[in-house]
Amino acid sequence: MTLHPKTEAKHTPTPWKVKHGIIVESGNEKESAIAYCRDEYRHSKHLRDGDEADANAAFICLAVNNFKALKGTVQYLEGYLNRFDKNSLPKEFVHAHEQSQLLIKNTLTRIREQEAVK
Repeated sequence: MTLHPKTEAKHTPTPWKVKHGIIVESGNEKESAIAYCRDEYRHSKHLRDGDEADANAAFICLAVNNFKALKGTVQYLEGYLNRFDKNSLPKEFVHAHEQSQLLIKNTLTRIREQEAVK
């Protein structure tokens, strides 16, 4: 028996789009299905149907397609905030600065966790 090294799975490349309740890869001519979001495509009673299913699919595509932009924006904000020494800020800005840094740190941690799942 031959053992093969574990291969790392990767997500389907972006951009994604919604077509008739199906999330498809829009970067190629075939528009391969990625996920089905409507009951009519599955024999399940647990999937959403109609406008709600299309809205959910569109929301998923929006998040996936904008992940890289979100990461870049948060990294930019992190760099921008790190330019300021909180001791030199007016007292009324110190709390907002600290909270912003905490939010950015937590967001980047979640982004790194998601990237590790790839």
